[in-house]
Amino acid sequence: MNFNRKNINNQHEKLFLKSGAGFTLIEVIVATAVFSMAMVLATTVFVVFIQQQRRTITQQEMQNDARSVIEEIAQKLREGVADYAYYSYNFAGVSQKLFSPLSGSDNDCLVIRDALNVQFYYRLDFNAKKIQKYSPATPGIVACNTISANNWVDITPASLTIDGFSIFISPSQNPFLGNNYKACGTVGSAGPPVVQPTPIDADCANPADWGTYCAKADGTCAYQRGYSCYCTPQRFGDVVPLHPKVTFSLTVSRMSNQLTLSETYQTTITSRIFKNFDKLNRYAP
Repeated sequence: MNFNRKNINNQHEKLFLKSGAGFTLIEVIVATAVFSMAMVLATTVFVVFIQQQRRTITQQEMQNDARSVIEEIAQKLREGVADYAYYSYNFAGVSQKLFSPLSGSDNDCLVIRDALNVQFYYRLDFNAKKIQKYSPATPGIVACNTISANNWVDITPASLTIDGFSIFISPSQNPFLGNNYKACGTVGSAGPPVVQPTPIDADCANPADWGTYCAKADGTCAYQRGYSCYCTPQRFGDVVPLHPKVTFSLTVSRMSNQLTLSETYQTTITSRIFKNFDKLNRYAP
């Protein structure tokens, strides 16, 4: 058998050409295009994933920062109540402005007084866009705008911006009305008091007794509030004993890596302070 090297090489070359091995120009172009599209798609997915991860991290950090502010206020509300005396005084006996988005006016504060008679003011500083707190050494009814800027303390983390602060206090009138608040009935009567639809201011006792019940000369029952004398709204001569609660919301934003997020958080806190409402349902002798 003849094993000539030249013949063997020629046979291999013929087999290679007949098998169709290698790529044509069209095949190379198509393969390159498919590979490029796959790379672009993979890169896009990776970039979107990174952006979403950064967004999630920023959102979580913003929520944590906002929660710290909310918890600061919520804790004081649980341990106290909205300071009805402050709102009643600063709004001069008019219907109390207990709901707003705060707009920077004199009374745009959430004022809380706890069981130990410690007072806390909370306001939104519109310039710094931070929630600030003030606690006077002696509780009072000082309006927010009269408090020196140096006395306010930021409670907002540096990375968080507060764009809005709204409050709603319920009920809108003080459900306790002071320690000397008691029910009133016709003298010597065991039945419920008679309600007078249009009481006269002159029938009430002197201004020092405003906020207490009073028995009128004609035997009917009324109570004093603000600058007028009113009939008691309940059949037992009592106000509605609603437990005080405050709803407040924060609109916050945070910027990180050229990404800005904004969210609004709202919560309702009920005071843990409870006064004996049974005292309000007893008739005065």
